[in-house]
Amino acid sequence: MSVRHQLLGISLAGLLLVTGVDAAIACDCMRLDLPSRVRLSDVVLVGETLTFIRFSEARFRVIESFKGEPNAEIRVTISGSDCDYFVPPAEPRIGQRFVIFGTRTGARDTITASRCLGSGLVSDRAAELRQLRDIARTLSRGDGAVTFLRDSVDLLILQAGTDIADGLAVDLP
Repeated sequence: MSVRHQLLGISLAGLLLVTGVDAAIACDCMRLDLPSRVRLSDVVLVGETLTFIRFSEARFRVIESFKGEPNAEIRVTISGSDCDYFVPPAEPRIGQRFVIFGTRTGARDTITASRCLGSGLVSDRAAELRQLRDIARTLSRGDGAVTFLRDSVDLLILQAGTDIADGLAVDLP
C-alpha cells in the first residue's frame, strides 16, 4: 500500500472518529409538542435549584406543580447520558428556576429529566409556562363554562365546542 493510501486511510479514520463518535453518542429526540411532552411526563413542575452535583443529582424546591403531585422538594438523578437534561451545558446554579418535565425512577421524590421532554430555564420556556398556567387556572375555575371529558389517559378541556387549550390534553395524577 502506498504512503498516499495510508495517509488517506488514517485521515478517514480520524474523521470518522471525530464526527462518528459525536453522532453516535448524541441524544436523538423526536420533536414533541407540549401536549405530548405533558402526556409522556410523570411530573411537570417549576423548580428552584437547591443543590447540584455534576453528573450525579440536582435538587429542586417545587414552586409550581402542573402534574404528578411531587413533594415540596424533588431530586433529579443525572446518569451522565447525553439524553439527561442537566449535563453540560445545562448545569443549574443555585436559585435558578426550571420548568421540568420528569419521569419517575422509583422513589416518589426522584425523577429523571430528559432533553427529549423539553425541560429548560423558566426564561426560555415562558410561552409554554403561560400555557400550563392557563390550563391550571381553567381547571381550578370550575365556573360551569368548561366541560370535562375524561377517559383513562387524558382530560380534554373544551369550552363552547372549541378547544381552549389549542389541543392540549392534560393527564391528571
